[in-house]
Amino acid sequence: ISSRESVYYPGNQAVDFNFDTRWSSAGVPPADPDPQEYIYVDLGAVYDIDQVIIRWEAAYASEYNIQVSDNGIDWTTAYSISTSDGGDDYIKFDLVVGGRYVRLNCMTRGPDFTWGYSLWELEVIGLERFYLRDGDSIQSAITAIGGAGIIYLGSGNYDVDPIITIENDVDIIGLDNSTVYVKANIVVTESASRLN
Repeated sequence: ISSRESVYYPGNQAVDFNFDTRWSSAGVPPADPDPQEYIYVDLGAVYDIDQVIIRWEAAYASEYNIQVSDNGIDWTTAYSISTSDGGDDYIKFDLVVGGRYVRLNCMTRGPDFTWGYSLWELEVIGLERFYLRDGDSIQSAITAIGGAGIIYLGSGNYDVDPIITIENDVDIIGLDNSTVYVKANIVVTESASRLN
């Protein structure tokens, strides 16, 4: 976080799934220019992120952007808005963005609030990445990501049986080059010939 109002409103309270706690940035006098504040989340691994939900307290940002980074240093802007009206902002990215860190940059205060920024929760939605090399077991990758994630295939040969077993029990939802999608135990392979 860039700042906090007090020890009672730390950054971790924006990601604790508790709607009775919140993060609040340091306040600035109403006559001062809009404060530039941020809060970011470390997801612990690289995910393919497609949605963010911001649950604002009364002190919302009318202008902000969301950035994503693999390393916490180099940031890519995935979304920006200058007309937020507070409440709950449900954001769906135009394109899936990969990253481990997600940062909310608050730039302009809402017109009815004159101090800092405050939010109940910052929620990030995405799928974990898992990379396979030649000879790796697809089934072990599915187990490692807990049944939901994206597995990227390198060139090579992969064990077919776990895929066939799972596919017999579910509907195929789509195809993509060099990728196996796993979501709620649904597995999608790029092509049958790839795995035979």
